[in-house]
Amino acid sequence: MAPTDKQDPAVRHALGVRHALATGNYFRYFQLYASAPNMGGYLMDNFADRERCSALQKMCKAYRPRLSLDFITQSLAFDTTEECAKFLASLNIPVLVDGQQPAVDMKAALPYAVAAMQKYEKVDIKGQIY
Repeated sequence: MAPTDKQDPAVRHALGVRHALATGNYFRYFQLYASAPNMGGYLMDNFADRERCSALQKMCKAYRPRLSLDFITQSLAFDTTEECAKFLASLNIPVLVDGQQPAVDMKAALPYAVAAMQKYEKVDIKGQIY
């Protein structure tokens, strides 16, 4: 690829997405997801749920004991907290509301996040996991 081609905003964005996925940087990936040029967001929709499950698994290990639903909504690039709560409910992860702001018990959510990632692990005919 010529250096002049790399200066195009869409190409820079695509290279940034590739780098974020290759390094497992979910925070950068979702920043790029929110600011995708042209119709890039529609392409990224194809693997956004997989990256959300992967990010949620990492968040469960990094943040204890609870994490606010607002923070998860922002970090995983959901438009509303209701959309985020619906996604978490689809993974069987309960959202706790006890007078404060809604939160997720990250220690209890870890097994569900791990189970959610298992549906994205595929083994090809050569035995390679991707």
